[in-house]
Amino acid sequence: MQNKDNMAFLMELTKTGILNAVIDRRYSLEQLPEAHEYVETGRKKGNVIIKFDSMF
Repeated sequence: MQNKDNMAFLMELTKTGILNAVIDRRYSLEQLPEAHEYVETGRKKGNVIIKFDSMF
């Protein structure tokens, strides 16, 4: 479970460039099956992001 101290530590690592998120691809919520298929290929080189619009 994350707490404020852990989150602050991660934010500092990100700000200083020590921790970098690698984004491989982005998909919309409607493309979720395609995203899942891509991840299952084992070829992804970073994170796969699922974007969804707010429903409110």
